[in-house]
Amino acid sequence: MAVLRLGFPVIGVTDLDRAVAFWTAALPLSASEEWASPTWRNLVTADGVVDLSRAPSGG
Repeated sequence: MAVLRLGFPVIGVTDLDRAVAFWTAALPLSASEEWASPTWRNLVTADGVVDLSRAPSGG
């Protein structure tokens, strides 16, 4: 049976490189260069994708 996924989690971060380093060390994720930009990075696992988006600080 095929599963259709219409959405994926996006985490807003202020330091994209540091967030990529943290999440790839903490969880079984790897950074993908597909769609990579100075404000966006895909983290992939066998089960799906988590995306990081650079966001302004909340303070």
